[in-house]
Amino acid sequence: MYPPIRIEWPDATCELHTGSLAQIVEGEHLLAVIPASTTSLVLLRDAAVPAALLAPIRSFMAGRVPLKEFEVAGGESCKTPQGWFSILEILAQSKLDRGGLVIVAGGGALGDAAGFAASVWHRGVPWIAIPTTLLAMVDAHVGGKTAIHHSGIKNRIGSFHLPRAVLADPTMLDSLPLQQRSQGWAELIKAAWIASLDRAFSTNFRKDASANSAPWFSATLLKTAVSPRSTNTVVTALSTVSRPAIAPRCSIDAEHAISTRSSEVSAGEFSRTGPATGNSSCANF
Repeated sequence: MYPPIRIEWPDATCELHTGSLAQIVEGEHLLAVIPASTTSLVLLRDAAVPAALLAPIRSFMAGRVPLKEFEVAGGESCKTPQGWFSILEILAQSKLDRGGLVIVAGGGALGDAAGFAASVWHRGVPWIAIPTTLLAMVDAHVGGKTAIHHSGIKNRIGSFHLPRAVLADPTMLDSLPLQQRSQGWAELIKAAWIASLDRAFSTNFRKDASANSAPWFSATLLKTAVSPRSTNTVVTALSTVSRPAIAPRCSIDAEHAISTRSSEVSAGEFSRTGPATGNSSCANF
């Protein structure tokens, strides 16, 4: 388990923990980020996430704060107004009060939608993210940007609501499909480009990309992606683009442009035998 990394905003703080959920819980790191005034807790679990993976969270909360768990369909459907409203209905059904806390375990889409719901529920309740995909670990759950789609426009309605903590367990990536890994790498490369990726990580990326293993995103490099060194790179990048009021306009524009391009590249799965556009874009970093 790695030492926690802190994201500091003028009005909010987030701790990023990397390690197994069991280690994080045993070290009482979770207890440190849960407000002492917490009176109720809702755990939203992506339907694609096996319930057994969250056993350490349930055990930790037993006898501390009343917990109500709900399975929610993840993916882009939860970022529609209807999907987002269904999350609000869950919070209402659970009677989450002003002292409530929301824990979200799933991919980036569910984190976006549930984080946004937490930001408006009772004018804002704290939340904790447990990302279960590489994309969520290195981007969606890190920067505090929450949003849903509207009228065909992505992330049109949203807010800045930093989670109290992000608990990234690399073992959850063991069975991640190649397509989902490529989406995570697209966002990681985008953030690294903005923040000037360190040479060590760049070297590992190139070495892994040239390996003959299949898939070529090795487990070792996946763990590197969510290590403190790489997370610091992502945090540095996101801290410059997450809040338009204090970020240079050029950084916002660059992030949007790279995000669009990296999404196009990720559609090619970054496979060594995939489209030339994907291979050449990887080679440029």
